[in-house]
Amino acid sequence: MESLSEQQREQIRKMSDDKLRDNLRRAGMPEAATIALDRPSLLAAWAELVATGRDKPAQGPGALAMPPLSNPDLEKRRLDFEERKWAEELDMRRAEIFAQQHMRQAELYAQQALRQAELDAQ
Repeated sequence: MESLSEQQREQIRKMSDDKLRDNLRRAGMPEAATIALDRPSLLAAWAELVATGRDKPAQGPGALAMPPLSNPDLEKRRLDFEERKWAEELDMRRAEIFAQQHMRQAELYAQQALRQAELDAQ
């Protein structure tokens, strides 16, 4: 951000996180990558694009699209997060199924005990 003018730095600092994410997506950064970034990282990524002149989308019919930005470490962290999230959801689902099975089994035992009590009463 040091290579930017004071006016550019101030404009970038005033941008909301959503605006920064939108600008980064339009410049070619994958949406998943923009979601995983915190505010300081968003500011740094957008400032780098502005400083290198890659902040403007390509224009005209013959313009080449910007190559998507990628960060292997960021992508790995995102995938690790998704994997943990799915594992937690799976564990929760298993616990729900286990609880439902035990409730059903308890209901069956209660019904069986009631029937046995009715038979014994006769």
